[in-house]
Amino acid sequence: MNLEELVDRIENNITYLDSFGRWDGDEFILACPETDCKGA
Repeated sequence: MNLEELVDRIENNITYLDSFGRWDGDEFILACPETDCKGA
């Protein structure tokens, strides 16, 4: 799996409230503000 496939897979499986993006160089961040600890 390449980077583009990974990004597509993530974006297709998060809600409209979640945010996914590149944090730095080769680091990424996924913020899920409406997800509790149990759901994570």
